[in-house]
Formats: sequence, C-alpha cells, structure tokens
Amino acid sequence: MGIEVANLDQRGSEDPKSRNKSDYANDEILVSPNPASNYFILENKTSFEALQVKLTDSFGRINEVSKSFEDLLKIDCSTYSSGIYFITITHSSGYHRVKKVIVTN
Repeated sequence: MGIEVANLDQRGSEDPKSRNKSDYANDEILVSPNPASNYFILENKTSFEALQVKLTDSFGRINEVSKSFEDLLKIDCSTYSSGIYFITITHSSGYHRVKKVIVTN
C-alpha cells in the first residue's frame, strides 16, 4: 500500500496566487479507474504544481497523505476495505477540491 509520484512534465511558471477563484472552474483533477480495486491514479490537469493530497474513508479516517504531486499520482488501494473514499486536493494558493473514489475489494 502506498503512493507513487510520477512527474511527467513541467508546468508553466504562472503564479497561482495571482488567480482568482473563478479561474479554478476549468481546473480538473481526474480519478481513474473509478471504481478501483488495486490502484487508482490522480491526474493533475490544473496549472498548479505541488498539490497536496489526503485520502480519507467515509468515517473520516486518514488512509494516505501525499507531500505533493505535480502530474500523476498512483495510489495503491489493494488493501483498503470496499467503500467510498474522499480525496482532498489542496494547494497553498487556496485551491481546494474533494473527489470521490469507490474501492471494490
């Protein structure tokens, strides 16, 4: 069980703190596969670098925490109990998203 960070390319040098909240509307974090059984991948389609990730179960228990990722993040969920998990993605600029993944083991 664990997190594997794969940085595939470099993002632009835009200062995310200069963005306003309406700029976040087109930003996307993709989760696949969903539902997942062995692993799932988070794909960063935003312009942000160094996103922080926290994975919690439906009871609020923390399962994984990532220091940061830029492009792809592979999370091994093969030992997780089946259920709904919440992925909280944040950036120091104030960007905050919560995604849902269903684990079927």
